[in-house]
Parts: sequence; structure tokens; C-alpha cells
Amino acid sequence: MKHPAYANATIVKRTFEKGLKVYGEEQTMAYWESKKEDYMNHYQQNLGKVESELNSSVLKNLSEKWKTQTFAIAKDDPLKTLNFLHQFKEKELVRQEKAAAAAQAEAQKEHIQGLYRKYWNIQAMIKDYPSAKPHYHDALEGLAKEIYQDKSFMKALKISDARDARDIETFARGKEYEQEQEQERLQEKEHSHSLDRGRGGYSL
Repeated sequence: MKHPAYANATIVKRTFEKGLKVYGEEQTMAYWESKKEDYMNHYQQNLGKVESELNSSVLKNLSEKWKTQTFAIAKDDPLKTLNFLHQFKEKELVRQEKAAAAAQAEAQKEHIQGLYRKYWNIQAMIKDYPSAKPHYHDALEGLAKEIYQDKSFMKALKISDARDARDIETFARGKEYEQEQEQERLQEKEHSHSLDRGRGGYSL
């Protein structure tokens, strides 16, 4: 009866104690034997669940020592340990997802920076050898299109090197971007003329 499996068998234990006085040892032991198996089976099932949880992929990075100690504690109260592991797994899963997202973001950052270095090196080479420009147009366009997809990088580049950012956007968007730029220039020119007319007309 002292086994952890029977910790919650309080009613059965009381009945057993009273039965000893009323029915004697033989009948009372038969009663206990008929009841204890369910409690033991439930205990073993919960221990098995603890073992499964400890071997789950979410907890694979934990040390064997930690798992062994946790399983040893579970023998005193498997259900309590299961509840603990469920909560622990939820927190660990969130931590792993954040770590994976951070690693992915860092890898993307390094990838884009590598592309930008290639782009910059080609542009530097073309500056020294202008005649090579037509041969590298497609390469620059391909690099620019991929770099332009990373909005956070482009935002930072516009602050650190607005000219490079503008050139990359021009390559990436092609004629569409050039047309937008031309439209903006025309609008600015028209706006400037409107201001001049408001100040007193045209000068001859």
C-alpha cells in the first residue's frame, strides 16, 4: 500500500482497514488484490508516458543526466511529472522556434550581404573597365532583383548608401522604375512652374 501507485487509493485503503475487522484477513486481501491491479496499471502507463516525453524530439537537446533524474522523480508521482513535462515542452518549443527564426534571419542577412558584395565588386570593376559593362548587365540585374526582395536590407542601404540603393532598385524593377522616376521628375517640374506662376508670372 506504500507504493506510489496507490497514493490516490484512499477509499480502497479505508475499506481494506475496516474489512479486516469485519471480514477477516482472507476476504480483505482478496478485495485488495481485485482493486490494486487497476492502480498499478495506471501507474505504469503514466511512467511509460513520462519516458516517451523524455525521448521526444523537443527534448532531444537535454542531457541524459537530466532525463535520468527526471524519470527517477517520476517514480514517486508520474502524473505530476507528466504535467511538468508538458509545460516544459511548451516553453522549450517556443524557445526553439525563436532560436530557429533568429538563425534563419542571420543566415538570410549573411546571404544578402554576400550578394551585395558581389554586386559592389562588379560595379567597381566596371568603373575601372567601362567597356565590360554590357557583359555584366544580366549578372547585375539578377543580383539586384534578389537583393531588392529583402526589404529590411534595402531600408538600411538607403540610409547608408542611397545611390547604391537607387541603382539596385533600378536594376531590379527595370523600365517600370525608370518610368516612375521620370513621372516624379515631371511632377516636380510642373510643381516648380506652378510656384513660379504664383509668385508673379513668367520672366522673359
